[in-house]
This record gives sequence, C-alpha cells and structure tokens, in this order.
Amino acid sequence: MRLLKQALAVLGTVTMIAVLIAVVAPKAAHGVVAALVQVTNTPANPVNTLAADAATAFVEQNRCTFVENGCTVGSLYVVPAGQIAVVESLSGACDLDPGAGEEAIEFQLGYNNPSGSFVTASIAPGPVFQFPIDGLQSSVGGENFRTYVSAGPISATAITGNFELNSLDACVFTLSGHLVTP
Repeated sequence: MRLLKQALAVLGTVTMIAVLIAVVAPKAAHGVVAALVQVTNTPANPVNTLAADAATAFVEQNRCTFVENGCTVGSLYVVPAGQIAVVESLSGACDLDPGAGEEAIEFQLGYNNPSGSFVTASIAPGPVFQFPIDGLQSSVGGENFRTYVSAGPISATAITGNFELNSLDACVFTLSGHLVTP
C-alpha cells in the first residue's frame, strides 16, 4: 500500500510538471523560434529587396503615321498629377516606303520639366536599313538618358526632311521610366 502511495505521488508530480511545462513551454518556444529566424540585413548576409522605383515603373509604346515630313504621338505617356516621371529611355523605329529615299529620321521627346518650361529633347538619327525582300526601309534610333518630367503629357515625334512620305509610313515609339513623388 505504501508503495502504491509513493507511485501515485511520483505520478502526480510528473503530471504536474508536464502540465506546467505545457502551459509555460509554448511561450518560451515562441521566443526561441523568433530568435532563431530573425532576419538581419548585413553585407555578409543580404536580404533580397525590391527597388523602390520598381513599383512605379512604366513602359509605354504607341504608333503614329506620317503626315508630310513627320509623325507625332501627342500623349505617349501622361504623368499623373502630383507625380514626376523619371524618363530613362526613348526608342523609335520607323518603316518607310521603298520610294522614300534613304533619309535618316530624328526622334524628339516633348515634355514639361519640373520648373514648368516646355522642353524638346532630340535623339540623333539612327541608320537607315533597306530590306532586300520587299525593299522596305527602316530607320531606328534610341537613347538611354535621365530626365525629369512634371505632370502632363509626354509627346514623341519623328521628323525627316523627305516630303515624299505617305500615310503608310509609320513609326513606333517606346518610352520607359518610373514615377516619383516630389
């Protein structure tokens, strides 16, 4: 009988210790786990991040057809009110009628800068290629740069000195950059 009492006392003690650990241990376990998985950003152990401008990046593309010696996309991109666009590149590619002659095309970007002035930025004419199969000519140009544009439309224009172009001749413009809040 005495042995039974001792066994029950030991069993009760072990049970109380188990219940006490079950109540206290989850809190301690959470602290231990949190300490083990804490992320630190150091040069030796960098954390992957997303660039701040990636969430506001834009790439716009639009087409225009020639009227006389040029074509314009009046609103290639519209910068929202309260934002500034950081334009980082412009490219243009024009397909021309075989009878147009080898005329290089100048690409221009028109916009309002943050001080309120209208600016026209030019990109040097690129080479003219003639395709042997159909005689179609292409003029391409592009430039990576950085300029700041205030709210409003950004226009793109292709200009040539050749007045023999027709409405089948066309250009495609691509503009890229990101938005920032002033």
